Amino acid sequence: MARVALLAAGLFAFVAGAGCFGEGDPLATDPSTALGPLEVADAYSVLESGEAEKLPAVFDDLVEREDRRFIAPLIEVLRASQLGLLTGSHHNALIVTLERLSGQPLGADWFKWVTWYRGTSLEGPPGFAEFKARLLYRIEPTLGDFVEASPAAEMRTEELLWTGSGVDQPGALQHPPRVPAGESLLAPEEAVVGLFGADAPLAVPLRYLDWHEFLNDRHAGVDYVLVSCVLCGSVTAFEAPVHDGKPSLFAASGLLMRSVRLMYDDGTRTLWNELTGRAAFGPRAETGERLRSLPVVVTTWGAWLEQHPESSAVELPGGEERYKPGNPWGEYMISPEPAFPVGLDRAEFAPKVRVVGLEIGLRTKAWALEPLMSKRVLHDELDGRPIVLIAARGPVNVMGLNQRVGELEYTVGAEVRAFFSEGPRFRAGSAQDTLETADGDVWRIGEDALHGPGGEQFARLRLTPAFWFAWQAFHPSTEVWPPAE
Repeated sequence: MARVALLAAGLFAFVAGAGCFGEGDPLATDPSTALGPLEVADAYSVLESGEAEKLPAVFDDLVEREDRRFIAPLIEVLRASQLGLLTGSHHNALIVTLERLSGQPLGADWFKWVTWYRGTSLEGPPGFAEFKARLLYRIEPTLGDFVEASPAAEMRTEELLWTGSGVDQPGALQHPPRVPAGESLLAPEEAVVGLFGADAPLAVPLRYLDWHEFLNDRHAGVDYVLVSCVLCGSVTAFEAPVHDGKPSLFAASGLLMRSVRLMYDDGTRTLWNELTGRAAFGPRAETGERLRSLPVVVTTWGAWLEQHPESSAVELPGGEERYKPGNPWGEYMISPEPAFPVGLDRAEFAPKVRVVGLEIGLRTKAWALEPLMSKRVLHDELDGRPIVLIAARGPVNVMGLNQRVGELEYTVGAEVRAFFSEGPRFRAGSAQDTLETADGDVWRIGEDALHGPGGEQFARLRLTPAFWFAWQAFHPSTEVWPPAE
């Protein structure tokens, strides 16, 4: 759905930029005039209670003492009152206070306040996480529990946003039934996610994931979660960690960060980034854990079946209207903007340009999907390692009927794979799913590796499809292709 529709559903919180106070920072709060610990606690209490007779004095005190740390709680109060979680007393005075503390004439536009705040060095006053948790408790207690969990070393509470949905909504798929390829009713043009392990290919309809976000399953001896974060354009798969002797199950937390949704595991209730697989908040975040990613590819059922006739497929339930192409995300897919505030610090591409990203060591790189498809085969390097990217087929398009906008068509990605490539230079082969060298040697494009005529193998790399705004939000130093002119 579009940004407007999501905001109408009710979203609050804000994105904060990384950074800290420095000398000469115009937004820094002078410690000699800032509210003391007891005064901070009293201010939180009044903001939460919305006591009409006390709020004006709190607002005046914050302005007089130039305590800009309270810009963060005031933005929270603005959105919470818009949602009816707080009384909204002295709404105009709240706006005036925000504008006087910040110097920004942004009025009651929460989206603009969130976007502006991200680029500042501001930090909330002591007790901000607990204050935020108490507001989230008013929506759903479990949301507050997540915020009160141990924070990650690199992620801040200010960056958490409510998605507008509750915990465990939508409901994750748990070990759905699958059928052999010959029994599948999927149409050849059906957009699917292809997984491959131990010579056991599997295809999952992408529009099934659109409604459920997660598929917890076991395939080829591996327990895993397949995740579709439609907001950020990513499709990822991660091996499920074991907790208390059993594989963890993943589900929606109802929270996100930098317009990327966060999932949680049922064992430790850690919040994990669906794009990167990194722990964001909770027990496993304290040690900087990261889920082991598994290779996936976005393609069509027809193309996948051509490559893997022995594949099995997860079938769409019959008779359910909601699973028709175009619902529920078609409107958002054709919109040029993200649904949530996120800073575009890197402007090489438009926010929702589709890219594929790769991490090797501490280096990252993103390739714009459309020019990559035009190249079909691209030799490049990352972290000093030569690689080859292959986009031998065109875009994967969805044509459907959206309840709000009617008929539409949009791209959900393309079949792209990447491999280490030591030595030979490749071009697209005369046969599909092959590469050729200048000497005429034919290499086969596999799911596990690039296979040479003499038994040579170049290992496959784990690409991440995403919208540009999401990739750059978590990889601020990323290299890009094509390079900026």
